[in-house]
Amino acid sequence: MKTKIQKNKRLNDSTNKTNLFPKKLSKIEKILVNSVLRNNLSQAFIEKKKKNPNYSLRALSSKLDVDQSFLSKFLTGKKQFSENSLWNLGSQLGMTPHDFQKIIGNESAQGLNSDYSRLEDDQFHLISGWEHFAILEFLKISRYDSSDIIIAKELSLHKEEVRSALERLQRLGFIDKDKNFMSPQMKKTSSISLSQTTIARREHQRQLLEKSIYALEHVDLEDRFHGGVTVAINKSHLPEFRKRLAEMIETLGSEFQTPGELTDVYQLSLGFFPLNRIDKNESSQDIISFTKSKFEKKYKDLK
Repeated sequence: MKTKIQKNKRLNDSTNKTNLFPKKLSKIEKILVNSVLRNNLSQAFIEKKKKNPNYSLRALSSKLDVDQSFLSKFLTGKKQFSENSLWNLGSQLGMTPHDFQKIIGNESAQGLNSDYSRLEDDQFHLISGWEHFAILEFLKISRYDSSDIIIAKELSLHKEEVRSALERLQRLGFIDKDKNFMSPQMKKTSSISLSQTTIARREHQRQLLEKSIYALEHVDLEDRFHGGVTVAINKSHLPEFRKRLAEMIETLGSEFQTPGELTDVYQLSLGFFPLNRIDKNESSQDIISFTKSKFEKKYKDLK
């Protein structure tokens, strides 16, 4: 029977494993990868328990060759795997370098701007409120300090909302607090995803639409832009149309962010949707995490 030390040593020994990450992970990237693995392992374990009520965490830990106590704490969010351990665990779960690149934001398959970090669904869910993204951008404006009172005043939020959001962002590694000064710890964050949607992502867009409607009525024209065109298109061109819209949004967001010259926080959003024959598919479901099918396939034969 393997001891805890033997199991941990084997899991951390990456000398014979392929490095699944294109570079050393940042703090937030490591959190993202751990979060995705935690979510999918939890779902796999739950599904297996439904089929076999006697299936135990001990059996899962044995299958993964991970210490049972550590795995239990990992699944409850109390522990994280080290970077080396993530490499090996990912290999055991059949994940490829491309899978990991999608998790940490290099969505080359979508062809979107690499200047932006992208969040997995479970991570996005935790900061889906519009205020989190607004605060991250506000912290880039050097003429303001990072006190919750100033942020609340400038973003029209209650100070308790700001404190809660700041604590969450700091806990998740999005910002770093050093001598009462907070700064973003990752590159620009985009909520755009061309491949999937969730309740949290739709709620995020609804909040932004409400902000847009408020601005339409209360913000002077010279300080905003609302406009659009109605077009007839061939629907076969829709994927390319959506991709180019996403690229345009992120390109503009990058080109006009000159450090030291930032003065205000703006929201850039676009809507593109059909006006004729909007089909209602009662059986449609949210597209889930791209890794879920891999996990289901990997664990369908667990005993």
